[in-house]
Amino acid sequence: MSEEQKEKILVVYDSQTIRETISVIGIENAYNVIELDDPALLTETIEDELPDLVILCAMTKKSTAYESCNIIKSSMSANFMPVIIYALNASEDSVETAFQASADDIVRVTIKSDELLYRIRSLLRIRDLVRTSQQRTANMARASAEAADMMLQLEEADRRIREQNEELERMVLELKERDTRIQAQQAEIGRHLETLQQEMELAASLQLNLLPSVYPEAGDLALYDRYIPAAELCGDYYDYVAMPDGKFVVTIADVTGHGVAPALVSVQVRTMARTAILAGKSPAEVLHELNVFMIDMFKQDFLLTMVCLSYDPESHI
Repeated sequence: MSEEQKEKILVVYDSQTIRETISVIGIENAYNVIELDDPALLTETIEDELPDLVILCAMTKKSTAYESCNIIKSSMSANFMPVIIYALNASEDSVETAFQASADDIVRVTIKSDELLYRIRSLLRIRDLVRTSQQRTANMARASAEAADMMLQLEEADRRIREQNEELERMVLELKERDTRIQAQQAEIGRHLETLQQEMELAASLQLNLLPSVYPEAGDLALYDRYIPAAELCGDYYDYVAMPDGKFVVTIADVTGHGVAPALVSVQVRTMARTAILAGKSPAEVLHELNVFMIDMFKQDFLLTMVCLSYDPESHI
């Protein structure tokens, strides 16, 4: 393993005396050892070198090494970095002080090289396990955050879907209500149409009843008629009017159009024609009177075609 590939061990001396006392030759073969004489440069050196483990060499329990351990453990750049206090005096008081300073281990200077290497390897393995665990924890936290974000997105999507469903339900309800109104309107229209049909049938029946059912005395003439309306109500009609002197008058008329309005006009025309005929007016006078009526009353909204003739059975005129 090359020097660059070896794990770094930073050895810090809090005095020249302790440096002269402690030898790191035993670990230099296994690790890349960096020595530091000035503890004031500790933080800067850690940030530059990024060691895998720090050994703080101490003469007494009140030496700079314990303060340096506190600094390392409180430094963000020193996360997961094991610290060993390598002390001349590893008494119970110094052990307690070392743990108060958050040191990972404290050993005597008189410890054998193999045991020191074993402790270093053990702490580095623990460091690796901690880092792996922390990495897994970080990954899990990141995955949890992503899952939480995804859950928020799913909840938001679910909320939007619920809102859309509510909107669709509202639209469906409105459509149902509109269909109900349309059906009610259709039913009302149906009833209205049925009423209109009944009224039309009644009006057609009344119009047919206005047609003559009895022929007048015509002497040697034979009278025949046939009435086929183009619609239920129309403006066509014919009539026979028997006169006191034995004559009779025939009228045949057609008001333009079909339906209620022409039918009403034809009824008015029939009434006026009968009145004028029974008053003894001639066919020419009857037609003139109706022509004036049509112009005054309807202008050119309705047109009337009409034949009016008088027949004398005795003279055959």
